[in-house]
Amino acid sequence: MTRIQGLTYNSHRHPGWYLYENGSEWGSLQCPYMHGLGIAPNGDVLVANEQMLGVLVPSDKLEDWDRGNTWDGPTPWRFKSFNEALNGQATDDYWRAFEQVTSGRYYLGSQEYGVWAMTPKSRSAGNWSKLAGLPTNRIQSLKATDDGALYIGTIGEGLWRLEPDGVTLSRVRQVSGQRVLQLVYEPTVTPSMLLVLTDQGLTVLRGP
Repeated sequence: MTRIQGLTYNSHRHPGWYLYENGSEWGSLQCPYMHGLGIAPNGDVLVANEQMLGVLVPSDKLEDWDRGNTWDGPTPWRFKSFNEALNGQATDDYWRAFEQVTSGRYYLGSQEYGVWAMTPKSRSAGNWSKLAGLPTNRIQSLKATDDGALYIGTIGEGLWRLEPDGVTLSRVRQVSGQRVLQLVYEPTVTPSMLLVLTDQGLTVLRGP
């Protein structure tokens, strides 16, 4: 992932790991394509590739962006790991979205394995649970909103809303279309605005 300020950029950061094969002392860096990108309520940067996820604490200085040094650099990882409850490290989880709701809980959406909730138990391991109640496991996008809810864009079953209790799910009937392509949230206007792009066009939802 590259960070851009105006016409200046600094790259790159990614959650990766090393694969050692046949007893080799030199590992092969594994860093698949990155599809999940989000901003936490406190400004942390959320990133997820096909196998791993990470939470970065960005420095105000752009030149510090690629100075990771894992846990202790000027732009350290607050969290970096994979979903051990779903697959092994070398197996793709197909993450497509990464959000944090106001309660602090993280959510990841997979193109194949549904929505997973995660709370860190250390900097490199988490407590994982799959969200029950969705009619499909095919997730394209997620968006957390200021009222504590999480909107879930599916591939084939439209838009869904998870209430702040983390349990109650409902289909958002105001949105037409079965395939949600993108969600964009704009909290700086009153009331807040969620833009939902589907295979049937664009819908704008206002307020909680």
